[in-house]
Amino acid sequence: MTSAAPVILACFVHMVLHTTLFIHLDPGMFADTSILGSQIFYLSLMDLLCNREVIPTHWSKIPHWGKFILETIIAFLIGEMSMVGLWLPMETLLVNFINFLTNWSGLGYRITNIFLEISTIILGTIFSVIVTVITNRPAKVQKIGERIWRKTTDQSRPFVHQESFSF
Repeated sequence: MTSAAPVILACFVHMVLHTTLFIHLDPGMFADTSILGSQIFYLSLMDLLCNREVIPTHWSKIPHWGKFILETIIAFLIGEMSMVGLWLPMETLLVNFINFLTNWSGLGYRITNIFLEISTIILGTIFSVIVTVITNRPAKVQKIGERIWRKTTDQSRPFVHQESFSF
């Protein structure tokens, strides 16, 4: 599985710094789009990437720093290519459709922005749910919760089971 550090680094660069390393697009292209939906999509994509091995098995003998560098480059490439190849066309189609509907119905600019924000969040959330189903994340979270529950109840048993005083 891909280690967490390259994925966290890719998330930091994309979401906090709002920077891309390999693909540069016109910033005016994103003036009327919401950010939250694309961030949900990107986080879901990185969750999917965390669950997969991105380096071929015949390269398993490379040192840890080399694996870190390769995983970081691959995380950036997959993240940026997916944003440009998957999210951007879906978002553009959705923005054009909502702009058409709101212009046709005569709704104002504020209502259009609200519809855009809600629809991109829904689109990002749908992708997030699909990734959750693919990675079987709820079952893994449930197993972790059961382990934590067992550890806390097993450690607390000696303290709960004290003898009572008899006179």
